[in-house]
Amino acid sequence: MTLVRLFTSDKWAEYFRSLAGTLNFEFSVYDEAGVELFATREPPFCRYIKEAQLDELNCPESCKKSITGSLDTDKPVTFKCRAGLTNFVLCVQRRGEKALIAGRGGFVTYDDLLGFLKIVKDNKLPRIPVTIPLDFPGEDYVKTVAAYVALSVKSLLESFEEKYRIEEKLLRITSLFDSATFRTLSGKPDLMYRYILDTVEFIFGHISGALLVLDHEGSTYRTVYSTGRYKDITAGFYFEAENPVIFEMLNTGSAVFTENLEKIVGDSPLSEIDSSYFFPIFAGGGIKIVIWIFDRIFSRQDMKIMNAFRDYIQLNLENHDLREEAAKNEKAARTLASCRIFRGP
Repeated sequence: MTLVRLFTSDKWAEYFRSLAGTLNFEFSVYDEAGVELFATREPPFCRYIKEAQLDELNCPESCKKSITGSLDTDKPVTFKCRAGLTNFVLCVQRRGEKALIAGRGGFVTYDDLLGFLKIVKDNKLPRIPVTIPLDFPGEDYVKTVAAYVALSVKSLLESFEEKYRIEEKLLRITSLFDSATFRTLSGKPDLMYRYILDTVEFIFGHISGALLVLDHEGSTYRTVYSTGRYKDITAGFYFEAENPVIFEMLNTGSAVFTENLEKIVGDSPLSEIDSSYFFPIFAGGGIKIVIWIFDRIFSRQDMKIMNAFRDYIQLNLENHDLREEAAKNEKAARTLASCRIFRGP
């Protein structure tokens, strides 16, 4: 989504209207050419000035010039229009695209109002149709509001960017690891386990990690595939199902991060690894697979993606088990039916 489309979306329109109701400023969004694409509403003084069509005020062109003149700064800029109204403009840049957010205020000082009233009198303009009480908050208030809006918009944009990046990576994951692929690989466990770790590497870049699977006896987790720097020494690694890291994952239902592997791997070269993440994949009421990632610090965004990925694997495992159980039941039903036919009534 482009920046302009984002700022003119329903959610952002609602946000700007909320700001307008709280801060007593009206907001407009402009593209780089200065074309107004969205406005909360037109302030009564602006409407009055525009309708007056005085050459000396040159409204709205004079404001438009001030707004587009702020394209080269990343900080809020305050300015007064020719009628004495104080406004601010914020240039926002994202992926090479720029948009302008203008906040339209009122008279911040009594002298500004007097100057405007003189223009009205000298030009014999109609009575000003303003019924709301006037206050004069001062220029510092406008700067404070502008700084607040800039900070708020930046924060919301970063939140949107994070959501967008997560959705983009999840889309890449699901396109790689779709249900059809899982069904194809489920008959070849070794390939499926490798595919899981390869998918993680494709999303996050080069990693060192291992995939451990619970054996048939349910007593030991053994490495079935490993990659990266510790590939050789993790190839034959295993730990018991009573290992503390397994208990912690069972108790919390979530991933475990540790910077002290000795209590998990014991006296092993692996204890020299600086940090590790253990991501559990549950199935049948217990942990069936553990994704073990070494020497990496995941961001909050990365953790969301990894947790979503393991949830996705769990869902596919559960669906696979349900299909297998249904197939067994169907086979048993056919066998029973054939036995009844053979024996007769």
